Amino acid sequence: MVKRILSAILGFAITFSVHLFLLPSQSFANSAETDTKVTTAPATPAAAPEQPAPTIKYIDVNANQWFYPYILKIKGLQHLAQDTPLLKPYEFTTLEEIFTLLQAQDNDLRSIEEALAKSKTSKLLDENADLHKTATREDLYTAVGRYYGIETVNKLFEDTANVYANGFLEKNIITPLAQNNKFVFSPTRPVSRAEAIVLIEKAKLFKTDAKSFSAITQKPVYLPILIYHEITEDKEKLSKSGSLFVSPSKFTQDVQTFQKNGYSAVTFEEVKAFMDGYVSIPEKPYVITFDDGYKGNHTYAFTIAKENKVKFVVNLVAETIQRPATFSDAYAKNQHLSDKDIWEMHSSGLVEFQSHTYNLHRSFGETSLGNGVGPFRNEPQLSYSSRLGDDLQRSAGVIRYLTGYTPCVLTYPMGIYNTLADELCVRNGFTFTLTTEEGVNNLQNGTTKLKRINVSNWSVSDALVNAAGKR
Repeated sequence: MVKRILSAILGFAITFSVHLFLLPSQSFANSAETDTKVTTAPATPAAAPEQPAPTIKYIDVNANQWFYPYILKIKGLQHLAQDTPLLKPYEFTTLEEIFTLLQAQDNDLRSIEEALAKSKTSKLLDENADLHKTATREDLYTAVGRYYGIETVNKLFEDTANVYANGFLEKNIITPLAQNNKFVFSPTRPVSRAEAIVLIEKAKLFKTDAKSFSAITQKPVYLPILIYHEITEDKEKLSKSGSLFVSPSKFTQDVQTFQKNGYSAVTFEEVKAFMDGYVSIPEKPYVITFDDGYKGNHTYAFTIAKENKVKFVVNLVAETIQRPATFSDAYAKNQHLSDKDIWEMHSSGLVEFQSHTYNLHRSFGETSLGNGVGPFRNEPQLSYSSRLGDDLQRSAGVIRYLTGYTPCVLTYPMGIYNTLADELCVRNGFTFTLTTEEGVNNLQNGTTKLKRINVSNWSVSDALVNAAGKR
């Protein structure tokens, strides 16, 4: 079993790498803007850099990504890309990369080695620092805070006394959303290249224009999340399973109705960036989710998304990619996305891929065999924790191979979850967990066990909008 899983994941990696490097070199600088209308509240729009004429040539960077305006401004990206067409913005960064970017802002660097030498000479970088380990949020804020002299002795974050992290919060360089009236920093969370780029650029702007950074008014931020599964034109499927399948015209009508009512579709990565205090969020955000990863998500939903400039999220059961499902006869009848589909959708910047577990989307009718993320009958807690943790990591690994992005969402199969499962998801790096419970979420109350609104082929679009507006 272990050999089969490892072989499958290795196969994904090879296929993804070959497909990636065979893509034609192109610029996404002129990609269409999304329907996201950024407002002035609750984050600080003045802190975002002005957007010059697009010059980015990396094939994995485009204008639909939340960090794009900052990438346009920052110097030193060529040292990260290493003369390739790939910036890999979602890849976890290192101290070596962070200090290279920092030095590149004020120096015409010839090499990474020169950047590190300058950092050590100025005592910004310790001689014995592990330059190649994955950097945490505490590593990033300490490095950038030291470089730009941003710090405070006041403890504003609930979970860290780091003087640099608290300094960024005190000076409103970042404006995170308080959860349960507390600011949470998550100091040990790994950081991506994109997050490092944004923080460095914001710090640099603060040193030249501190007045543009001001405090925000904390207020409730409501996030409706819609659940779809498959889009099809098959009349038999629509008549028999209209709760799982919707027609292309129905999905189009839903999307356009939400747009007409002032809603903007966002991804969870954008929500996370907003909650971390990096960017603002639309005045009326909502998330479109597709569970399971069916082929129609590419054939129909992706086409409709491009036509209407709307974003959506696919929650993948990772084991199903490019081969028939094995966990349920009902699911085996439906074709799922291939790795090529996933890369095309992800690289557009319109579609985000998150986890629906590796292969736990199953219900055998016997509790002894487990249901979704639930434990087997009489399964010891240690064994259950290990088994679920392994599945979560395998799922994240497959998505990382296919997109370069580490998922931040775990969607519970069939909506089944328990307190321990939710804790294990957080421990394994998932910021958000999604249920099938009906309702709308106030992000100030937390980001796990989020409710959603189920959509069927018989749902009235205006009724969905009304449900999204309930508080």
